[in-house]
Amino acid sequence: MEMRHLREDDALPVWHAIQTWWGGRDLSHLVPRLFFQHFSNTSFIMEEDGATIGFLIGFFSQSKANEAYIHFVGLIRHNAVVASENSYMSISLGPSFRTSLW
Repeated sequence: MEMRHLREDDALPVWHAIQTWWGGRDLSHLVPRLFFQHFSNTSFIMEEDGATIGFLIGFFSQSKANEAYIHFVGLIRHNAVVASENSYMSISLGPSFRTSLW
């Protein structure tokens, strides 16, 4: 299992995962290519044996230094899907956030 930052070429595998994990619904418009181009340092993908098993797409707030925005997150493990398309979820970050996340 490997977790790494998103790259632009991860767009198609993530879009495919979203459609598969959300029962065939095409929600790719909620995660446009610009997220893969401009927010790769704060977004992650998890792979196992070459397959996407999870991703988190988000970014730090430009207005509130201690907050970040999680735009879309999905995880599949042992045939169970844990996913969120709640694009208005924000989290409050403490001073050790970067250390504990990375």
